[in-house]
Formats: sequence, C-alpha cells, structure tokens
Amino acid sequence: MKIVSLNMRGWGGSAKRRRLSLFFQKGAFDVCLIQETKKASLDDHLIHNLWGHKDVKWVAKEPVGLSGGVMMHIVNVYSPCSAS
Repeated sequence: MKIVSLNMRGWGGSAKRRRLSLFFQKGAFDVCLIQETKKASLDDHLIHNLWGHKDVKWVAKEPVGLSGGVMMHIVNVYSPCSAS
C-alpha cells in the first residue's frame, strides 16, 4: 500500500491546482493525505475536477482558526477477506 502525504500551504493559484490534478490523475498511490488546505469548504465538484473522474471517496476536516484543514482521499483499496 502506498500512502502519500502533502502539505499544500493553501490551494494557491491555478498552476498549483493543475500540478496537483496531474499528480492525482497519475494515481501512483492508494491513500493521499493533504494538510494545510486552508480551504473553507470542499465539495464534490472541486474534488472531481482535481481527480479527473467521479469515482473518488474523500473526507475533509475544514480549517478552524489558524488550523489549515486536512483532506483524505482513499483510492480503490481492496483487502480480500476469507470467512471459514
């Protein structure tokens, strides 16, 4: 399992969002943690644009005061389970 952790220091301008989107679309990880988003609200439209598709699960903790906020994205994690 590959886990990626990014400190965004804010979503920034369109160039940063483009680089982030290209990184996400390569999909070389299973779990992605994003800190310091400094984004007051995240919605499905923004996330789907960044990932390039709608098949994505995510959760976020919005910023409080000077705390920058955290977002977590989980990509197609499969864990076989055998019951006997």
